Amino acid sequence: MGSFVKLEWLDPYELFASKLDLSRRPMALSFNEAFAAFRRCHSILHDLQWADFNCEEGWLTEGDDEAAQTQLDPGALQYQAQVEDNSADWQASVVLLFADDALQSLARGVLRDHKSLDGYGPEYLDVTNSGRPVRLTTLLRAGTNAIRHVSDWDTPEMPFPYRRPEEADERWQQALQNIDVINRAFGIGTSGRIRDFVSMRVLIRVDGTLGDKDTEPSYARFERAMIEAATDIARKANGAERLERSLRQLVAAVDPRNNDP
Repeated sequence: MGSFVKLEWLDPYELFASKLDLSRRPMALSFNEAFAAFRRCHSILHDLQWADFNCEEGWLTEGDDEAAQTQLDPGALQYQAQVEDNSADWQASVVLLFADDALQSLARGVLRDHKSLDGYGPEYLDVTNSGRPVRLTTLLRAGTNAIRHVSDWDTPEMPFPYRRPEEADERWQQALQNIDVINRAFGIGTSGRIRDFVSMRVLIRVDGTLGDKDTEPSYARFERAMIEAATDIARKANGAERLERSLRQLVAAVDPRNNDP
């Protein structure tokens, strides 16, 4: 429970700007730690490949240094990699839940006809080639619903292979709408059930720099994507100028070169 109680209702545009401002430092910390854990996981997996190779080749013998054997123990490395993978997803989840809440709150506050999977903001490639790209707010909503409900999706009652939402029983339509978004964004859920969070996948997709050795991940870049989505929402509500006024004081803080919390 927070120590600071909301004493009055805020204008939706001012509330969105306030959320960005007050949450920037904790969200940047979680964002940076998510990518740090992601890197640690992949470093351990690299070590695990060498451990498997060394064990198969018999390079480690009883006379080898005990610390070296422990360091290259496949079981221990597998455990460490899973811990870091979970850490990356949980830290990413904090950022996604914040972003989804801020944007959904803005949309509900200014749009009469808002639906939770309406798409606003940057557009991301549909990897299934179905011709239906995914926009930021849609991706965030599907990603946060996976955090909440992925265990519910992994049950014998859930039809698999997954059907199109409109072709399924009513009880599964909402889940399948989110699964359809995840499938289009990442190409998963076709050959096997979705059983894990996709939080880190979403964070990587929105940041868009993974694999670019010259560009580090940046929370400022993620925040800029949020502002682009908020601007789309405000424009639809004829409130772009009101949002701009609320955000004006944040312009310097969202410089993409600034990655410090």
